[in-house]
Amino acid sequence: MILVTGGRGFVGGQLIARLQELQTDFISLVRSGSEGLASFEAAMPEEPSSESLTSLVTEFGQPINTVIHCAGLAHSNLRNADYEDYRVANVILTEELAKLALNVGATKFIFLSTIGVHGRISSELISESSSLVPYDDYSRSKLKAEKCLVELFENEKRSSELVIIRPPLIVGEGAPGNLSKLIKLCDWPVPLPFGLIDNKRTVLSLENLLDFICFAQDNTDVSGIFTLADDEVLSTKEIAREIKSSLGKSRFMFPVPMMFMKILSSLVRKPHFYEQLCGDLVVDSARAKSQGWQPVVSSKASLRKASVFHADNVRKV
Repeated sequence: MILVTGGRGFVGGQLIARLQELQTDFISLVRSGSEGLASFEAAMPEEPSSESLTSLVTEFGQPINTVIHCAGLAHSNLRNADYEDYRVANVILTEELAKLALNVGATKFIFLSTIGVHGRISSELISESSSLVPYDDYSRSKLKAEKCLVELFENEKRSSELVIIRPPLIVGEGAPGNLSKLIKLCDWPVPLPFGLIDNKRTVLSLENLLDFICFAQDNTDVSGIFTLADDEVLSTKEIAREIKSSLGKSRFMFPVPMMFMKILSSLVRKPHFYEQLCGDLVVDSARAKSQGWQPVVSSKASLRKASVFHADNVRKV
């Protein structure tokens, strides 16, 4: 049986749908106090520890073979969160779940981290061996969680069972965060000032992420840290044009100099806004591919699906 966390979130929810399609036995751990539990859901203890979690899973009556940990506190989940909030949600819970996996003899622990552990932008190709430069509480907490996991599994001499995935921006239907903001921005019937942005970016289609998770779960020899992304390298301008086109809007972009956008970002005291729009961040998936995995969909196809999903939901409101 597979134990999934974050099953009511963006990635976890789609992972559960995939497991249901595959008719795989699984249980989804949701937050303590969650209402309307489905038959495949179980509420976490109020103060989850390896002991309380182990006691809970023994009630399922089936052995846990894999733990897929998608739950966590991200930027958009809680306003005014400080590092302690991120530490509790992203470090402590991860550590207790890992101890649970070791306690019950699970043969695979898959952890969803972030490419942010390598920084917000980079002029170099990002791989598993790139420098670690987390830039905010979220990425710092994810890196701390990674280090805790590596130490735990190495101490138990079971490092071959640990998989850590570092995804960039995830593209899919109903994606939250920056992609949602960009789609809403592109839905405006006005040209955007991205005409001169010629940066290099990679994203990760949700379908490719789910496919790799299932690939890692199915293959015992797949372990370690993986940076993961789609094959295409796109600029912010190209991404926005793809979204605009999918929404039936004009693809024209105002040719605004990037220096002006940098100055504007500084004036509004949001320098990261310029970096996110104009900076480079290309992720190398060579290690994942060397294990026999290949992306199953393209970035542009996923951007179109996410945009159409947004448009359909806007019409329903």
